Amino acid sequence: MVFGFGRKKKFEFQCSSIGMNCGFEIKNASTEDELMEILKIHAKKAHGLNEIPQDVINKIRQNIKKV
Repeated sequence: MVFGFGRKKKFEFQCSSIGMNCGFEIKNASTEDELMEILKIHAKKAHGLNEIPQDVINKIRQNIKKV
């Protein structure tokens, strides 16, 4: 058995990576889109944002880690 082949990348993000004073993090999201959907829910519940501003979305996308 060979390990490492066919292993899909997972996506991770931490609010603190864009300067937010927030300990929230996402690990093991299957896609960047899935990660963004989770963040939209978090942003609304934790930060009172009904919509994430485009400049923040740009920062988020620059700080998503693929593992």
